[in-house]
Amino acid sequence: MKKVIFFAAVIAWSLSALAHVSSRLGVDVMEAFPYVMVLHAGLFMLLIPLIVMLKKNPEIEKYEQQSWNEKMRNPFRFWEIALANCPLAIKILAGICFLYATITMATGMTDRNLPVVTFFSGMWMAFYAIILAISYPFRPKEVL
Repeated sequence: MKKVIFFAAVIAWSLSALAHVSSRLGVDVMEAFPYVMVLHAGLFMLLIPLIVMLKKNPEIEKYEQQSWNEKMRNPFRFWEIALANCPLAIKILAGICFLYATITMATGMTDRNLPVVTFFSGMWMAFYAIILAISYPFRPKEVL
């Protein structure tokens, strides 16, 4: 299941990046591909099974059972567990996409001429990158 989520997220991230670049280049993506907003639904189609999968992780179960004070001693522990198998390059991609989406959202709130697809596709890229980072299905090779 993890591989299905991962590869679906890779495809969806690629489509959202293509939509974003196209809209930044002046292409009316809504006219050229009217079903581009289906990428919204794709987020939920991938997030729901990903959350179910994460809930079954014994380390996350153990983390969730901790008290609030214990969780605050290491606030990033959840992300350490969720991204345990993810390579650094994909973590960096997810971080850059999240930062870029934040900047795009901030400028989109003030720039009324920014196309809707540009605004949403920046967020799609961030969420799909986070999904593919969490669902990375391959284990790192052990070094001899």
